[in-house]
Amino acid sequence: MAKKIKLKKIIFSPLVCILFSCSLDYGKQTNTDAKVPEFIFLNSKFSRYENNKKTMTLNSSEIEQYRSDGNSFAKDAEFQTWDSEGKLETSGNCDFMEIESKPEIYSLFSNIHILNYPEDMEIQAENLKWQSKTEQLTSGKEDLVSIKKENVQFQGKGFSASGVSKAYNFESAVSGILVTEDEASPSEQTENETK
Repeated sequence: MAKKIKLKKIIFSPLVCILFSCSLDYGKQTNTDAKVPEFIFLNSKFSRYENNKKTMTLNSSEIEQYRSDGNSFAKDAEFQTWDSEGKLETSGNCDFMEIESKPEIYSLFSNIHILNYPEDMEIQAENLKWQSKTEQLTSGKEDLVSIKKENVQFQGKGFSASGVSKAYNFESAVSGILVTEDEASPSEQTENETK
C-alpha cells in the first residue's frame, strides 16, 4: 500500500506545478519608449533661431519629450512667433500642446487664445492644428472657433485658414456681430456743440 501512495504523490506533484505555474512569454517585448518620456522639463522656456534671428519661443509649466517618435507635449503653453524681419507675428496660449517634430504639426487643446498681429485677428477655440509646412490652421469639423477681426466678431464650426493666401473658411453656418460706429456718439455731439 505504501508504494501506491508514493506513486500518487509523485504524479500529483508535477501536475500541481503545471497547473499553478505562471507562463511568461519572453519573446514578446513591449516598447516602453512610447509610453515613458525621455525628458521632462519643468517651468521651461525654449527659443528657436533661424539665421541668427529668433523665430519662436515656447514657455511651458511642463514639457514631456519622447524618444520613440520625437514628439513633445506641453502643459500651460505660451508661444510667440516672429517674422523674418524680427517683428512679432503671433502670440498665444493653450492648456495643452502636442508637438510632432518630424511632420512639423502643432496640435493645440483647451482654452486656446491666439493673436495674429499683421492680420489684426484674435482666435479662440478648444482644438486647433497648425501644419507648419503647408501653413494651414484647422479645427475639427464640429469644433467651434471664434474670431475677432477689427469690428467683426463671428464664430462657426469646421474652421480652416491659410497662412499663404491669408484666407479662412468655415464649413458650417457662421454667426456673429458687426459693430458699426456712427459719425459721432451722443456724448461726442454734446461735447462738440458746447465748444
